[in-house]
Amino acid sequence: MIKTIILTLAVTFSALGICDFLHTLRSTLLLPDVKTNKYSVLFLKHGHALSQLRFISFKLRWYGGEFADRVLAISDDLDPAEIALCEKYSYGSSIRICSLCDISSIINLYETGETDEREPSP
Repeated sequence: MIKTIILTLAVTFSALGICDFLHTLRSTLLLPDVKTNKYSVLFLKHGHALSQLRFISFKLRWYGGEFADRVLAISDDLDPAEIALCEKYSYGSSIRICSLCDISSIINLYETGETDEREPSP
């Protein structure tokens, strides 16, 4: 019984790995010149915002562009002191602290190639 469960899990995980590999291969071979921007949206929770930013920053460093090109961190639930701390932590990175109503304008800003006023120019 345990052998069957382990075998089923192994087959499932290997199939998922093969699917991810084929998707990456197809994306790079069929569309090598097309650059798509990937955004990840993070809803910051009061009292846990800095730890959430540390975790997402770790994921960005570990996975790089495969995870996301930019992270939009929604700060609607935070107080001003916590927002200032989060902005200080994320300054100069690809994490942007914003409110929910600003997401479309920020994405449009990035898609048009304009630089963000709070990020240092490369």
